[in-house]
Amino acid sequence: MYDYQIQVLNSNGVVLVEFFAPWCGHCQALTPTWEKVANVLKGVATVAALDADAHKSLAQCGHCKKLAPEWKKAANNLKGQVKLGHVDCDAEKVQCARLSTILVFGADKESPFPYEGARSASAIESFALEQLETNAAPPEVTELTSTDVMEEKCGPAAICFIAFLPDILDSKAEGRNKYLEHLLSVAEKFRKSPYSCLWVAAGKQPDLEKHVGVGGYGYPALVALNLKKKAYAPLKSAFERDHIIEFVKEAGRGGKGNLPLEGSPEILKTEPWDGKDGQIIEEDEFSLDELMGDDNGSKDES
Repeated sequence: MYDYQIQVLNSNGVVLVEFFAPWCGHCQALTPTWEKVANVLKGVATVAALDADAHKSLAQCGHCKKLAPEWKKAANNLKGQVKLGHVDCDAEKVQCARLSTILVFGADKESPFPYEGARSASAIESFALEQLETNAAPPEVTELTSTDVMEEKCGPAAICFIAFLPDILDSKAEGRNKYLEHLLSVAEKFRKSPYSCLWVAAGKQPDLEKHVGVGGYGYPALVALNLKKKAYAPLKSAFERDHIIEFVKEAGRGGKGNLPLEGSPEILKTEPWDGKDGQIIEEDEFSLDELMGDDNGSKDES
């Protein structure tokens, strides 16, 4: 039986210890080299190998223990912006055999690269935010056309901003696109924040309008929605870029005039806007005679 206390801790000479796992590919590749080192240093230093699976208490990763609280802190601070995960190497041995301690999965998920910075929460956060700025997808303003869109965009977001735009017959395509340009410009300004931005045409989501006090008039309108806290706040100033920016900033600070969101609004499945002007549906022409009926033919001849 390997006696770590006697052969390592109580040894007077130099001791080199490899902590290995039988399933570890890197460890297996090192074995012939380690055996050569042991032969070369025989009588000069003790060269040993310790099976980490068989001696888990001795082989627990000190770096991992130290990293754990920092990792958790960074994960909390980056919530909604960058995802931080972990892999239990006791449970996922095959996966760990080919991975470094911390890997970064950027735009190309098939080619992760190792994180080599300091292992403090602040360093991890700074690095993650730099990667977010470099690799983040361009901001978008998504049309709310289904429950899936609502869950995908608003579910993980700290704040979900929903714009209710005028009917296409009122604004036409040119007017609607100007509204969307304002929203996209604001989304670009806050791209590092854990926010999402949706839009919907007037009357397309009546139950949602009812829940957030929008509807019937006053388009365009904008609300800040927090699904986790079941609360919302309406934009009370003009639907202009500068006012929207201040509204987003205020919402990020906790908001003013927040109202409770009663229940869960029903989101209808609708067809997305085709980008064109709306068309007035004309009724078929008819004559008054056809509507009232022609009584002449029904009169008896005198």
